Amino acid sequence: ATDFVDGVNFIDGNVRCAINPAGRVAFVASQILPPPTFEKAVFHGRGGALTKLATESRGYTAVTALQIGNANRVAIAATRTAGSSIWRGIYRVTKPSVATLYEGVLPYVFGNPPPAQSQLEMANDGATLAFASLVSGQGGLYRSGFTGAPTLLRQGSGIFYNNRDLGVNAAGVVAAEMEYGDPYGGLRRGALVFDATTDTLGTIE
Repeated sequence: ATDFVDGVNFIDGNVRCAINPAGRVAFVASQILPPPTFEKAVFHGRGGALTKLATESRGYTAVTALQIGNANRVAIAATRTAGSSIWRGIYRVTKPSVATLYEGVLPYVFGNPPPAQSQLEMANDGATLAFASLVSGQGGLYRSGFTGAPTLLRQGSGIFYNNRDLGVNAAGVVAAEMEYGDPYGGLRRGALVFDATTDTLGTIE
């Protein structure tokens, strides 16, 4: 895909493109629409005609990450606006609809589910996702498929803080570069590996 072809106006260089195991690529771009409209959407394709999935026209903006999995399933990290309410979350996008995997309201209020962060990672199996909502010891680290409820791998619990980056493999093991509170060393940073919902600071690799 290139700019000004098959309905694409400008490709969004701030959002990393994604590829699934079958070689199909997804990316975010503004659409060719009558001016002054410059709505963005998700496009995906594999060398032929592109498929467009509407996002901004449905109220989903500020996409920071996307993944495309098996059966061309697409998930995005985005902001959702409905009336005066704003959420930040992880959403599955299809042509007819958008489904919520996780979201938290903005601005964040202590005690409420924190908004999802900007990262969204996928394993090479094309089916396993990882994302986080960790904010100042609140929220959590999640593993998810493209459908169904996500699995909470680790709550912040006042111990695990802001994460910088994520990775996940086909076995569902999630690696997180993050801050955490060490009872013997104070605030620390590390690359921690979570493979079970029962993991504690003492059992994390």
